Amino acid sequence: MTANGQLTPVERFDGFYVKREDLACAGNPLMPCGAKVRQYTAMVKAAPANAVVAVGCSRFSAMQIYVAAAAKQFNRAALIVVPAARQRSQATRWAMAQGAEVVEVRPGYPSQCRAILRRLAKERGLAVVRWNAKAAAQDAAAQCASRCWRPGLGWPSRNSGCNRRPNRPARRA
Repeated sequence: MTANGQLTPVERFDGFYVKREDLACAGNPLMPCGAKVRQYTAMVKAAPANAVVAVGCSRFSAMQIYVAAAAKQFNRAALIVVPAARQRSQATRWAMAQGAEVVEVRPGYPSQCRAILRRLAKERGLAVVRWNAKAAAQDAAAQCASRCWRPGLGWPSRNSGCNRRPNRPARRA
């Protein structure tokens, strides 16, 4: 089962069939969308109501955007730890504009950002929504099982009603 129970469409684009993950969780044009948003939203919904949405990441990481958006959507606190810089990235500025608490650290190695996040959560007694890699992988696998492609079975017959079967070159004898 997918994170939100729905499959994103497969469409023909310039002679290729593409999986439209950009349409996952689409709706509000001012908020991010895509597979990670869909997956992270499901993780927030499954977490305890008092859990804080948090991440320690690079200052250019889109994960801070996903975290801030999920926190805003579910009326939760957001805590983001990123490396300090002379100028904040667009992602950091966007997260701050959504109300996320951003902690900037120096020198800001990724492992250091995550360690500081864990320390802050422990000091403040916070429950944190954690990224679940296994659930994200299961969601991605379920998305690959579109109505036209069936793992182990391949493409359905032409009479099945699926109009997304690719044109295959004729076999040579």
